[in-house]
Amino acid sequence: MPGTQSRRRPHDLERRARVTAIIAITALLGAVMPTTTSTAMTSTAAEPTVKMIYAAPEAHGTRGTEAQPCSLARAQAHARRLAAAGHSVVVTLAGGRYELAAPLRFDARDSGIGEATVTYRAADGERPVVTGASKVRGWTRSSIGDGVWKARTPVGLDTRQLYVDEKLAPRASIAVDPSDITMNATGFTVKDQALRSRLARVADPSRLELQSVASFTNRYLPVKSVAGATVTMAQPSWDNSTFGYDVVQQPFRTPQFSLENVPELLSAAGQWAIDPAAGRLYYRAGDGVNPNTLDVELPRLESVLQVAGTYEAPARNLVFEGLTFTGTSWMHPSTDDGFASQQTGTYVTGVSAERPADAFDTCRVGCSGFESTRAAWGMIAGAVQVSAATNIDFVGNVFVNLGSQGLGIGNDGGANASGVDLGAKNITVTGNRFEELAGGGIIVGGSRLDAHHPSRPEMTNSDIVIDNNVIHDIGVDYKDQDGVFATYADGLTVSHNLIYNQPYSAIGVGFGWGAWDAGGSPVYEDRGTYEHWPRYSTPTVARDYRIVNNRMDNVVTRMNDAACIYTLGSVPGSLIDGNYCTDLGNDRLDYSWPVYLDEASRHWTVSNNVFLGIPDGLHTNRAPSGQPNSHLTAVNNYLSANAATEDLTRAPDSTSTNLVAVHEPNLPLEASRIIFGSGLRDRAAADDDHPPVGAQLSVPDGRLGPSQSITVTAALENFDAARSATAVSTTLAGPEGWTVTPAPDQPNTIAGAAAPPRAGP
Repeated sequence: MPGTQSRRRPHDLERRARVTAIIAITALLGAVMPTTTSTAMTSTAAEPTVKMIYAAPEAHGTRGTEAQPCSLARAQAHARRLAAAGHSVVVTLAGGRYELAAPLRFDARDSGIGEATVTYRAADGERPVVTGASKVRGWTRSSIGDGVWKARTPVGLDTRQLYVDEKLAPRASIAVDPSDITMNATGFTVKDQALRSRLARVADPSRLELQSVASFTNRYLPVKSVAGATVTMAQPSWDNSTFGYDVVQQPFRTPQFSLENVPELLSAAGQWAIDPAAGRLYYRAGDGVNPNTLDVELPRLESVLQVAGTYEAPARNLVFEGLTFTGTSWMHPSTDDGFASQQTGTYVTGVSAERPADAFDTCRVGCSGFESTRAAWGMIAGAVQVSAATNIDFVGNVFVNLGSQGLGIGNDGGANASGVDLGAKNITVTGNRFEELAGGGIIVGGSRLDAHHPSRPEMTNSDIVIDNNVIHDIGVDYKDQDGVFATYADGLTVSHNLIYNQPYSAIGVGFGWGAWDAGGSPVYEDRGTYEHWPRYSTPTVARDYRIVNNRMDNVVTRMNDAACIYTLGSVPGSLIDGNYCTDLGNDRLDYSWPVYLDEASRHWTVSNNVFLGIPDGLHTNRAPSGQPNSHLTAVNNYLSANAATEDLTRAPDSTSTNLVAVHEPNLPLEASRIIFGSGLRDRAAADDDHPPVGAQLSVPDGRLGPSQSITVTAALENFDAARSATAVSTTLAGPEGWTVTPAPDQPNTIAGAAAPPRAGP
């Protein structure tokens, strides 16, 4: 498929040294203090006793002892009984594969009582894999094309994803040039004869899907039928993708189209297709590749873990530690709804009763009828779901090969299989890995009315912490998704995460475009939103967001209208501070920024951030006229010299001070300090991406002739007391034929050194 997402290996980041090559700093480093992750229990006079249970794959024990472990299902039953008696419980899972017939479900019965905690953890040094997939075996060659193999699958089983050696394999697809089709109110006409002939060979056209990658939307639209040059699309998917904004027939940048999902379109090695009616899976292998030697995983479930109680009796005091969650496929886009994406995992669903009859022509850039859908959008489901839950911790887990977003916290819009939305409180996500996901990494909050103005207080999402996680290579299928996305919560911290290889924004926070903020938005009054939905006089629950010390790299690799950090709406008391982002963009990029304070963004402070290799500066959206963006503060931000701009001061009650243009690799010490403090807390000692010593050269202007001298000042500073540089060496060089003599005095102090340094020649 055209426009593949660029990827960067983790060690590439480690090679991005920011220390000048003119001065070589030799650091004699002390020992690194070890870091550990643990779950702490509050000590009380009557601390709960801890009961141990042991589980293993295919175990048949009944008691769950270390010598005779039991199954995971039996372990959960034992844990419920012990937790009900007031004990803390630790369920230790041996390494191996826990293949689920149905998602794991945890509710109030699984909860710790009072100060007691129930923990499901990996055995030391082992990897328990909780999966909704089964292995595909018994591949034989197929007659449908060169290099195509087939395997049996259960009749009726459908999937949108296939995982091969822990990577998402691409579906069968061919690129479609926008000029080869003409869209209309019911579908499109094929003008290209070669494409028309190819579609004529498709045995079941109703399995076809059209994928559209536009500016900020990535849609999947199912086909109903093909008759010659006429392609009729399924409803209501087509209607829902042809009115509103960034629509398929008039997107905000030149789109990329592809047709997908049938064996007849297997066009490249590594692609696959499934025929549910025949119970056949097809895979086009590369030259010399036998799929019987590959680990091919066929997902059977849409989610693997659901943590949800009720508003009256939430799930509480649960810890999941060291587990691997994998093997799902979210199937809603395979219905006639398709995936009429509206941005970052939200989508129009169902028949829109107030859609104008001529909307294909008259509602290409919004209309009142489209606004009737805004507060009823669906949300992509999480493979792991948390709602109506309090004090839930995810520690050191791996979320990999999942067919939607990895972790959904307090979502709504059909995203929770439990049927209970929102209500996530005191949720901590720390030290996890999110990788190779069809959708986004983590989504916090919902988009419907109860998400921002809850009809009962128990619905409020609050006190969410996302810290010290690695999130990379996500949004493989649903590309308009973020590494971390949060809509409405009363208290949110996103800190010290490493986020890279992102098709859209690395971090997105806030929602609603100001329509649901106190007093509403004049823009959405003009668009007709309040003809269908309330105009609130009170603020949303969103407040006190802290987006701090995150390391982001290689972002917005497929989409547009995005940022390293993207915001919407009013979020009082919020801060973007200490973040470091490098390399944003793709060959189809029209506009994106390091920080994008989009529609109605208010009450944000943007301070002490470093943005390098990004084409534009800090930006707030004041278009169309009347956007209520205001109360924005920017201070002490460092941007590449070619992009050291800002327009925040266009917004009322907004200021920007000390915007510093920098030239790599000679960065100001304070910028180097921010870089050092960004990213993972427990990163390796040898990490060139975060040099523990800053170096800034100062060279006076002017020319230097024979026998003349010039003083070059190097400011050096240690940032890490545990790994201080204790020796300095200076290397000087001049033009060919010159003799360069260093000054006799060498530096004998380095700011921040833990021990007196030694001078070196």
